[in-house]
Amino acid sequence: RTMAARAKREIKMKAQTFSLDFDPGSERLAAGLITGAVHIFGCAADGRVRRSARFKPHARACRSVRHDEDGGAVYTCGSDGRLCRLDVASEACEVFDGDAKAGKCALNVVRLLPRSVVATGDDDGAVRLWDARTRAPVSTLKEQEDLVTDMCLCAKTGVELFVTSADGTFASYDLRKPALKALSDNMEDELLSACVIRGGDKILCGTQGGVLGVFSHGNYGDISDRYPGHPGSIDALLAMDARTVLTACSDGYVRTVGVHPWRLLSVAASHGGVPVECIALDQNRGLLATCAHDAVIRLWDMGDAEPLAEE
Repeated sequence: RTMAARAKREIKMKAQTFSLDFDPGSERLAAGLITGAVHIFGCAADGRVRRSARFKPHARACRSVRHDEDGGAVYTCGSDGRLCRLDVASEACEVFDGDAKAGKCALNVVRLLPRSVVATGDDDGAVRLWDARTRAPVSTLKEQEDLVTDMCLCAKTGVELFVTSADGTFASYDLRKPALKALSDNMEDELLSACVIRGGDKILCGTQGGVLGVFSHGNYGDISDRYPGHPGSIDALLAMDARTVLTACSDGYVRTVGVHPWRLLSVAASHGGVPVECIALDQNRGLLATCAHDAVIRLWDMGDAEPLAEE
């Protein structure tokens, strides 16, 4: 039996949502839409939701959104190749300056890194580093051949950027140089998502085939463990703590998974069989936001997650 608690609140959008991110210091939620719009919502503890701002930074789909550390700005990237910074208070939009070549390729992922650096990953497998103060590109790293699907910073060193690609490879970039540190063998399956656990000792990667692959820190040639069990692609991953992650699957469920030892613990959310696109947790790890191909953002109380029944 696979069940999930009823959503605490549903936000019905006029178009599909591609990306979600909570402000690290409040209950404010940013949502990037296929139309290129970005909506900002305030999510109260009693379940009430209020839209506080709306931007239109992209001519085509907004694929990724990320708050900065103090929550005053939201960084966005999209299919139009633009990287933007949205000021939540003034509702101003600043566009980063890229060269003509950079603007031709769609951007799929944006992540904020230490020392005022912003990283973007594009459809051709390139990672570009930007100076957030000058809004100018400072370096381009190109070792993968297909869509950059996810990026995360190594919690162990703080200077390694882990990158997954649809070409089936996992890359580690040294941000101090910056340069490639290691590139894995081809996993013969698309790598769609990634997150760091156990203080950076392990990196989990979600695959198109529904397997969780595990890389050990410093050994990036091949996975050290693999965990099957998901009936569809694992399109998003989010670490709950050092040994527990949330997995968003194309079968429409978000599951809580224990790692080392491997256990399917509970179902945290369900979109009724519609593939889950993105997941986000609030600052207290108690409120989960999910979006799928059904143009509805759902908010879930993590305390209501249903344990998975024994077969």
